[in-house]
Amino acid sequence: MTAITPRASSLARLVELVLGAAPSFILGIESVPFRGGEYEIYALELEADGRRVCVRVPRVLGPHTDLLLAREADLRRRTDRANI
Repeated sequence: MTAITPRASSLARLVELVLGAAPSFILGIESVPFRGGEYEIYALELEADGRRVCVRVPRVLGPHTDLLLAREADLRRRTDRANI
């Protein structure tokens, strides 16, 4: 088993807080996340009901990180409302 990084551990706690269910990392990305462009992508599965979620996080955190994450959350809400 691979070691979970501090960033992944913090992300798992945040997902649990937001979604109300404990997540487990899938696809072995708890130590080496998928990377694309400026983001790291984490895949998790909720232990309570088996739902799978994917979270994109900026690779470099800076003064605009909160705006980027708010934009990501808004996009996700719109996608959910449109049943995409």
